[in-house]
Amino acid sequence: MNSYIKVQVSIYISIVVFSLFLNSTNSYAQPSGFLYGNEITKGSTIYIISNHDTTLINNEVYSNYEITKDSIPFFFKGEFITADSIHYTLMDSSQFINEISAIKEDWLLFVHGAGKTFNNAVHRGYDVQHYHKVNVIVFSWPSRNPNISPGENLKTMRPNVSKSMVHYKYILSLMRTFREKNKGFATHTLSAIYHSIGNQFPKNLALEDSAFANQGPIFKY
Repeated sequence: MNSYIKVQVSIYISIVVFSLFLNSTNSYAQPSGFLYGNEITKGSTIYIISNHDTTLINNEVYSNYEITKDSIPFFFKGEFITADSIHYTLMDSSQFINEISAIKEDWLLFVHGAGKTFNNAVHRGYDVQHYHKVNVIVFSWPSRNPNISPGENLKTMRPNVSKSMVHYKYILSLMRTFREKNKGFATHTLSAIYHSIGNQFPKNLALEDSAFANQGPIFKY
């Protein structure tokens, strides 16, 4: 099976899995806030990799809704305080990989779709983590700028996927290292969900860099 077919199968599985999640939670409209905010335990953590051009001020992340010019994305740990308050800690890649590798449980990379700001993506990541009882790593990329019209957002989303490919490939390389370093994957799983236009990431990879896409499986469903 060539790399393109493998990725197409992966995309199909991702769509099916996430559709089941949406159906089970009656969240077809994908609201911007939490679905389970009143059920998430204070102090619950989540991990985020983001290529938003961001600034961290007093444990809050501020984005200008653009893609960072750096080739390496940002790494954050979020701590749930309330549905209106998440405290973020900025980490470097070594801190990030060391910390998640120490948690020998099931893990999921969540690549969100259209209409998500940084905070919206984290909210949805928490919902997925709470509902499926799995540790979530969110890849937050600029798919919504609330300062422009919905029509303008539609025009920028697909180009933003293309501009984000360098960061996506970095994340996949990191996930490969994560799989090798976390000894818990002998009995636990590392999987991925690509939602909506987020499926464009593996598709682009298969079309643009077949050598990278064919390096062997990272995720297990």
